Amino acid sequence: MKRCSGPGHPDRTLVSMKRIKSVICYSNGIQTSEASAYIRIISPFSKLGIHLIDGAKEGIDDLDLVREADVVIIHRFFPGTLQKLFELIEKCRYYGKKIVYDLDDLLFDLPRHHSDRLSFSFTEALLPILYVIQEADFITTSTNFLKEQILKLNDNVIVLPNYIDDELWEFKKVELNKKDKLIIGYFGTKTHINDLELISQALLEILDQFLGRVLLKVYGFEPPLALRQHQSVLYDDEFNLNYLDFVKRFQSETIDIGIAPLSYNLFNRCKSPIKFLEYSISAIPGVYSNIEPYQEIAIDNDSAFLVSSTQKWKNALRILIENEDLRLRLASSAQSTVRESWTLSKNIHTWLSYIETQLFDSGPVNNFRDKDFYFLRSISEQYSELALHLRRFVSNLQAQVRHKDHAIAALEEQIGHKDHAIAALEEQVRHKDHAIAALEKQIKALNQEILAKTAQITDLQKEILSYALSFSWKITRPLRILRRKIENLML
Repeated sequence: MKRCSGPGHPDRTLVSMKRIKSVICYSNGIQTSEASAYIRIISPFSKLGIHLIDGAKEGIDDLDLVREADVVIIHRFFPGTLQKLFELIEKCRYYGKKIVYDLDDLLFDLPRHHSDRLSFSFTEALLPILYVIQEADFITTSTNFLKEQILKLNDNVIVLPNYIDDELWEFKKVELNKKDKLIIGYFGTKTHINDLELISQALLEILDQFLGRVLLKVYGFEPPLALRQHQSVLYDDEFNLNYLDFVKRFQSETIDIGIAPLSYNLFNRCKSPIKFLEYSISAIPGVYSNIEPYQEIAIDNDSAFLVSSTQKWKNALRILIENEDLRLRLASSAQSTVRESWTLSKNIHTWLSYIETQLFDSGPVNNFRDKDFYFLRSISEQYSELALHLRRFVSNLQAQVRHKDHAIAALEEQIGHKDHAIAALEEQVRHKDHAIAALEKQIKALNQEILAKTAQITDLQKEILSYALSFSWKITRPLRILRRKIENLML
């Protein structure tokens, strides 16, 4: 298998021949420096010194801004209403501006279990994308295989590969990690959970075989359950959408072996080998799925391992874990591939030449441009209206659910207040029960005291009666009466 060398070496005279001075780009990713927008739009035009107008930020409501640019680029999917898209195309035609549509994923064919398909992230944009592809003067894609798919919709397609910005990325030194444990690393978003699931069994067997010696680190999303539960797996589920932040994080980590699994489907076959570029410039030897993106750039057993089964994944990882020299050789070879053919600095002028040739030197190639796409536009509008209706319907349902949730919360709060009141009453009853019990105890003690006093009184009464009936009482009684009379007279 031959290594793809990229478009070729730049012609330095292109610097002075530059005919594009400014572009306006409509993209959802420029403001956040999202990876695709940075790699395909921000970085190359910045390096060329071409003024880039962010149409989504500055021109979405002022489409006359297209007059200021030499070319209009729509990247991936249009950041605005369908009506704005139609108005934009009409403005471009009015001012004689050519439209370039840039696409680096086959969004028309997302796999059934892809998270973006399950969440309908691009569904509403598919018909508008189809409309733009057929209206565009030419299309730019990231790979030859993706180009073959888009040629079915527009005859005028050129490939502008995803190069790695060697001013942003540092060529790391190829050397062995001094740490105790070897790290197998994977960077990605949650859209790749099914790809990682593809090799979970191989990874689990490797981690068990090298228990205590090897760790798997997943960056950007929560891995499948079986991996999460393994003691040798670490993960960070926060992904840096800003590409500049992503690069800093990526190159700050220590990774001994990089992995890049891809399920075999049309969507993944259209992808670019960006992970190979990122691993390789960072001096990380890699194991990749044996699928188009990596087949076109890596040579199996020379600059990477390309594998296609669980057993081959396990064998490749085991060999790299056990063979330090092989890891160094693969990393060095892969980095040489990137340095020689896949840096932005080496390819930027040829990249510009392709665009300018297509814009200024090529005649009309798009055979669809003479056809009337009114029906496609009408279908898009009706579909957009349906999507808007469904969104409103869902929004109303969500509002009703929220109102019911608020009502339930209010009732629960009332119940909570009543529960507190009942609890307070129960507490008062408990206090009263304690007071009654204390009083009953006091009453019991008083009754016992009364019984004791009564017994004493009875004893005294008996004693007094006995004394009154005695002979001495009877003799002294007249004397006591006479004494009381004398006392009264003296008063």
